[in-house]
Amino acid sequence: MSVKIWCPQCHKQYALQAGEGLVEKRVTCKQCENKFRVGDAMQPPETVETNSPNNKTGDEIVAPPRAQQSAQRPSNLPSSHTTSPVDMSQFFIGSATGELNAPQSENGERTLSSPIHVVNPWMIPAILAAIFFSLFLLVAAFSWRAYHIVNQAQVATREAQTTPTQLETGALPPKATPPNRSIARNNTNSSAGSDFDEDLNLESTTAMRDQRSAAEQQFKNEDEQIARDRQQFEKQRQAQLERDTQRRATAKKERDARQEHREQQRLEREERKRLLDEQKLRLDKLERDADSQPLENLVARIPTKAWGATSLAMGSKRFLFMGTTKGVQVYDCKRKKVADDTEQRGWDQRVECLALNQQRRMLAAGCGDGSIQLFSVSNKGKLKPLSLLSHDSRAIKRLVFNKDGTGIVSIGTRGDICFWDVKKEQLIKSDNYFDRPLAAASVDSESSQIRMSDGKQWKIANFADGEIVTEGSYPFRFSRGSTYLSHPTRVVHPNGSEIKIYQEAQADPILEMKGNGVQWTAVSEGAGRILTGGTAHVYQWDTTDGRPTHVWAIPDASYIQIISVSADGSVMAATSTGPNQDVYVFDLALDKTTN
Repeated sequence: MSVKIWCPQCHKQYALQAGEGLVEKRVTCKQCENKFRVGDAMQPPETVETNSPNNKTGDEIVAPPRAQQSAQRPSNLPSSHTTSPVDMSQFFIGSATGELNAPQSENGERTLSSPIHVVNPWMIPAILAAIFFSLFLLVAAFSWRAYHIVNQAQVATREAQTTPTQLETGALPPKATPPNRSIARNNTNSSAGSDFDEDLNLESTTAMRDQRSAAEQQFKNEDEQIARDRQQFEKQRQAQLERDTQRRATAKKERDARQEHREQQRLEREERKRLLDEQKLRLDKLERDADSQPLENLVARIPTKAWGATSLAMGSKRFLFMGTTKGVQVYDCKRKKVADDTEQRGWDQRVECLALNQQRRMLAAGCGDGSIQLFSVSNKGKLKPLSLLSHDSRAIKRLVFNKDGTGIVSIGTRGDICFWDVKKEQLIKSDNYFDRPLAAASVDSESSQIRMSDGKQWKIANFADGEIVTEGSYPFRFSRGSTYLSHPTRVVHPNGSEIKIYQEAQADPILEMKGNGVQWTAVSEGAGRILTGGTAHVYQWDTTDGRPTHVWAIPDASYIQIISVSADGSVMAATSTGPNQDVYVFDLALDKTTN
């Protein structure tokens, strides 16, 4: 199978045998020595139509090979230069008849060595039409501009002819009537037409004036509405600005207050830390001094039987009343011996708490079975049973006498409170005021009232009838083991190794005392001081500034659980609960006081 190709330069036809890779193969024309790729020469040469005299029928003519031209190529043209099959520079536009002059040979005859191109017969009409259309657009533009200028001139003329009166009334001069309107009319018709035109002009002027007045009034109303809206908006904006300013000022004041409060708290923390550091150093020194002199100012060491003392009460400097699991013992500190023992007389109840009246002539013993045994106390410390008060089978944890000793209040383990008339030996009232065990209770001897608290709320009741006088709540909390100071609005709260003194209306403690790892187990109040028990030590603190003032060392004791101070504050008794734990009595009138 053969494939026909044509040389792109001389159009010579060749036939090649078909095969693989033929399209990319390059060949050299034997006639014009042109090198070309087979894939670029597989299309036949283009044909053109001609209207030349030599082709009257208008048939297609195939562009012949340019063999003769290669022989006539100028000698100065390099062989590498290839020309297009159609050289447009060889043709030009002929005469007005539109003939095309083909290239001539040396003898003056026209040859067909190159393709003959003819001019499109519609080219010249198209060019002329474009020129005429451009001229038309130019004339139209000039006409429109002239019309616009004339219209502006007419408007200016009417404005110039308007009188001041017409300006005030809003009337406009009538439009000028074209002069050619009355030329073709007779005199009568022209007069009537003129009047008609004047009426029309007057009506149109009045209508225009009314429209203008309505438009101006509408614009005026809109301007007024816009002014009112703007004024309202300005008022709202000013009010918003004032609110924003006030809010920012309030926020700034609150920030300043919080900052001042934080700064105050920081200073208080630093001051508290400084005081605690000073307390720690002072407490270390006092403990070293106490350990070097154990049992300093010891008045008596009282051995106990069985499980030791369960409660202590000191009415005076001489007699110490000790509640035990087998009744009550009275120790005479002056004679250094036991003055009385109820077990020897057959009364061996377990005593949970003891209380002496202010005259120190009556002793009340709260028993484990819920009963209250009353004793009279002689000058020699002898006990005489008076009466037995009983209401509940639950154990009694605390007893408090009123000022004159005619009434007594008992507090049970579950918070039940009983008011008793001692003379009549009868119960006045029994109630559970808090539905929980009491945390602290204190008697106001001046007003014959009792203050009690469950650690959060407090109530004050009369001794006579047990009715609530007033009540309230604390901004702080405390637990059992706390006690009231002589000032009834202050509470001493031991918490682990810390002792905090609270004022009734303050959430933060007014004094804070911290031991060196000591777990406070007992608190008792003296005149302007508090006594706390720790591990084999008793500590004395000043309630005015919270400083430790003295420490007593008791080497043979464990945790000090019970501390009792005499009514005059001159003697202190302390003991540890447990088997074979002795009771230690110290003289608080120290020869030297650590300052």
